[in-house]
Amino acid sequence: RLSVIFLYYRLFSVKRWLSYTLICIGSLSVGWLLSMFFGTIFVCTPVKAAFDITVRGKCLNAEVVYLWTNSIDLVFDAILLCLPISVILKLSLPTEEKVGVAVIFLTG
Repeated sequence: RLSVIFLYYRLFSVKRWLSYTLICIGSLSVGWLLSMFFGTIFVCTPVKAAFDITVRGKCLNAEVVYLWTNSIDLVFDAILLCLPISVILKLSLPTEEKVGVAVIFLTG
């Protein structure tokens, strides 16, 4: 995700609103990555129960955690896919070429 953010920032840094949006999404993505990293470590009490099946402990429901994690990742990815569309639509190109460029960016 960060590589796409850096690419968009390099390509579309002329648009200030897009630059600020990319910085915000990049910061949120890094924060989300860190929270999921520590969240998976501390999902059980005691922490050792998450990594050792012989230790008894209380853990969160893994399916719910994975569902929420993937849902939020999907939202971040959808935002990233839709960001360059408004810039592409304002280009002075024929409609067919705009659609072609948009499809290239939508392939991610």
